[in-house]
Amino acid sequence: MIKQDEKLTFTGQVKQALLSIKEKRCCKKAIENADRFLNENALIERENFTCPECKNAFLRGVFLKCGSVNSPDKRGHLEMKVKSEMNADELCILLREMGLEAKVSKRREKYIVYFKDGDTIFAVLSLMGAQKCAFDLVNTQIEKNIRNNVNRVNNCEMANMQKSANATVRQLDAINELIKDEKFDTLPEKLLYTAILRRDNPDLSLTDLAAIHEPPITKSCVNHRLEKLIKIAFGE
Repeated sequence: MIKQDEKLTFTGQVKQALLSIKEKRCCKKAIENADRFLNENALIERENFTCPECKNAFLRGVFLKCGSVNSPDKRGHLEMKVKSEMNADELCILLREMGLEAKVSKRREKYIVYFKDGDTIFAVLSLMGAQKCAFDLVNTQIEKNIRNNVNRVNNCEMANMQKSANATVRQLDAINELIKDEKFDTLPEKLLYTAILRRDNPDLSLTDLAAIHEPPITKSCVNHRLEKLIKIAFGE
């Protein structure tokens, strides 16, 4: 029996939601059918499915008996652990009739009927009647994806900033090398102008550096001139 004051796992929350459903008489029989199916290694008694909800009730009964689902903050996984290959095959056929494609694996002496796709797990939970848990799962996955995307963007921005900083250091080293070799003042007029602007504005991006040229030039033009300075200074 699930205690109300007990801190539940996500599987516990799902099963608590399923146990709270008020079953129709025919759906109660479908759940009893699920018990026989699992306990006696029997076939699914489809002739007892007399209303559109009976299949859902049967699936509910199976999950209550042998099902589990990962917490929303973990990788998606919902499984039902049955005794025999026949149980697994029968359950997969029923799930296929419900529009759900399950996979099967063997773990020790049990057969595991499972889903890993988030959308399918959402559908399974919803069909069983645990709609709130299904939406909690989706909302957590959305939040997780947003956090992951933000982290990826931040990491990309940090990498670009580091790359830009390294390039600027290389440009300043080239300018200092030209000054040391007394080649700085002999540079062509346009290269000298760009070199002076870079030397005096080491923190500016290429875009901003291009904008302070008179007249303004393009970012690619600035980059080309700075690459040329590096080539003259280091012979690269």
